Amino acid sequence: AATAIYARDAGVEKVIILEKAPHLGGYSILSGGVLVGGTDYEGMLRYFKSLCAGRTSDEVIEAQVEGLTKVHDYARELCAINGAKFEVVGKPGPSESGELIWEKVSAACYPLPGGESLTSGLITELPGFDGYPWLKSPYPGGLLMKVLEDNVNRRGVVSRFSTPAREILTDEN
Repeated sequence: AATAIYARDAGVEKVIILEKAPHLGGYSILSGGVLVGGTDYEGMLRYFKSLCAGRTSDEVIEAQVEGLTKVHDYARELCAINGAKFEVVGKPGPSESGELIWEKVSAACYPLPGGESLTSGLITELPGFDGYPWLKSPYPGGLLMKVLEDNVNRRGVVSRFSTPAREILTDEN
């Protein structure tokens, strides 16, 4: 959905989402709804270069990090459509009761140089939205998907559900 929104905003007139599931979101809707980002470009660059250990070109890593510096602001822009509240939080973890809590710590998965520069953000409130009736998940992925869905609809992106891929066509076909 995010790619479809971005393409439409970039001027692509015909954008379509094909989803094999009966509803928008696929497996993404089951996620924690977390968007990793940060503002410390150099720190994130150190982290991803360490993480990739020379297997990924600097050009690719730099493009990824550049995008990560913008992701939280982009999420806030998308939230404006329905009044959702996006917050930079930390990293998820279970409380003693087993309930999901957010710690104000790095979002880095591995203890590598620069990891402290990564942050997690998520939608913490969405007024008037009580969740999707088919979604039975304790995580806030449904909030993110509702923001994406409203943006897709506002832009007139065509969505087709229960549409699994049967064949991949290439230029050679």
